[in-house]
Amino acid sequence: MAPPLPKLLILAPEDRGLNSFLQSFSHLYQVAHFTRLVDALVYLQSLDQSGTFLDVVVTKLGYSEDDNGLALVQAVRQRDEKTFICIYSQRASESASLRIDCFDRGASMVTHNSGDLQIAMQSIARINMNRTGSLICPVCGLHGLNDVDLFVHAPLYHVNARPRRATCPLCQNADEDFLKHLHLSHPFPADAVRALKPVSPLQRHYLDEVGGPPPMDQPVYLFAFALVVCRRPSDRKILLVQERGGEGFWLPGGHVEPMEDLQTAAIRETLEEGGILVDLKGILRVEYSPYPRYSRLRVIFYAEPRDDRMHPKTIPDYESCGAAWVSSDELKDTQHIRLRGAEPHQWATYLARGGQIFPLHVLTHEG
Repeated sequence: MAPPLPKLLILAPEDRGLNSFLQSFSHLYQVAHFTRLVDALVYLQSLDQSGTFLDVVVTKLGYSEDDNGLALVQAVRQRDEKTFICIYSQRASESASLRIDCFDRGASMVTHNSGDLQIAMQSIARINMNRTGSLICPVCGLHGLNDVDLFVHAPLYHVNARPRRATCPLCQNADEDFLKHLHLSHPFPADAVRALKPVSPLQRHYLDEVGGPPPMDQPVYLFAFALVVCRRPSDRKILLVQERGGEGFWLPGGHVEPMEDLQTAAIRETLEEGGILVDLKGILRVEYSPYPRYSRLRVIFYAEPRDDRMHPKTIPDYESCGAAWVSSDELKDTQHIRLRGAEPHQWATYLARGGQIFPLHVLTHEG
């Protein structure tokens, strides 16, 4: 006997394109579609009374009390941490302050990219229809997972969860930050790499050019980092990455892997964390800090998107919750946008005032 289909709750107005898209998942989900918040809440109450699990919620942000998507998000999240909640809204996806608010209220994903939503929905359906494994997610308690399911489930559902102490179901070791432990302490199963990060044509083309990510098992005594200040020429907005664990927004960038140069790391990290393929235009600063047991090198690049029309990333994974283009005015509004530190605002101000950008050729290989 086949297992029952996962349950999908939709709160959205009569949007022909979106509704047709979501109804196309009727072979993967039991779909309940409502246009009014009150009807969706009544349905939610009926599930509570019958003890039925709700797998996925997709909601528009809404403009009134009748279709308030955030109210539904809060109601569902208070009910269960095991439900995946996506807010499908261009307004929320493109606003840094709204993205933060949506995640803080319990959203798992914020997007207006139907392709990204399709990837997430297919991954969730595959997991929830085949829960025959022995593992339990220590964050939300979802059971029946195998190792591949766990690697896909954890960042997709819990990328914005505050770090919490949990026992890893793979090695039985307790850690203060389970997602970080899972990402860094266990090798990805090959199937999880494909399921967790379905590579877009843009990413595949780039990975083919550079030959894929470098190996990570070589000793490193100089810790080198590439940071990217990416400004969109059309409106001068800065690309910011929404960090995991509720840390707020930050510039794309990260650790330079062995056998990788700084320029390649800068492009790779911006694509992984922000979903934007960039052209490096220059260098803003080179920083070097020596410590007793290691040294730290940081190069801050200036870049522009290769295609001005590209949309930032919206699928949560181990790298980030997503990304957004942010204006200088938004960066000043610290009451509504949470930043991990002051650098995004500092660099946006520096560029707006015509600060010097050094040529890329000042950074080169020896010889």
